Amino acid sequence: MAAFGNTPVILTVPHDGGLIGWEHKIFKIVREERTNDEGTAYLVMAIRRYMEEEHRKRPYTLFQKIERRRLDKHFVEKFYRRVLRDVIVCLGQWGRCYLFDIHGFADQLPGEDYDIIFGTDNRRTIIGNFDEKFAAFLGSLVLSASGDRKLRAFLPQQEPVPEQRFGATKNHTLVKWIKNREPRVSAMQVEVYRNWLMSDERTEVFARTFANAITVACI
Repeated sequence: MAAFGNTPVILTVPHDGGLIGWEHKIFKIVREERTNDEGTAYLVMAIRRYMEEEHRKRPYTLFQKIERRRLDKHFVEKFYRRVLRDVIVCLGQWGRCYLFDIHGFADQLPGEDYDIIFGTDNRRTIIGNFDEKFAAFLGSLVLSASGDRKLRAFLPQQEPVPEQRFGATKNHTLVKWIKNREPRVSAMQVEVYRNWLMSDERTEVFARTFANAITVACI
């Protein structure tokens, strides 16, 4: 499922796996391997809604509606090629494109307490300092539903650190696949901590915060 936008931003949801409609109805497909990513589709729909309602901007939005256990190389590459078409459209119309590939994670490493972990193949899938600019602004915003604290994000540098996770370093990740075919895009894999994916008030606060950050950093 896809929705066109009016700004050079693309949001993708490759792994939620549920059936979803634009009326905010989500039909659960319950299985163990989907747990981490469940709720990412709702989050992205909320981000799009806040961008449209508060900023009159609509990101391109693409959902892969096939359960992960049924995915094979054919389905994955078909989705990737569909995303690439929108990337090319954005570049042709605005001369730039920002891709956010949304996932979820459940387990923090010892000593970690991140809300978001960015994956950029150690800064190879972005242009210039876009990742630093975006993360800095995102980290300056207050999450009022969590005790007025600021959002905590891990931003990888040019070399991996010990036990670094979700780096988007493998060739089959969407952001690296897209970057290898269209070097003018800035693409980031965005891993959101599970507590923000409960489709409740916390999710709404997170979505609004993320929508504001995209509008300022990308538009």
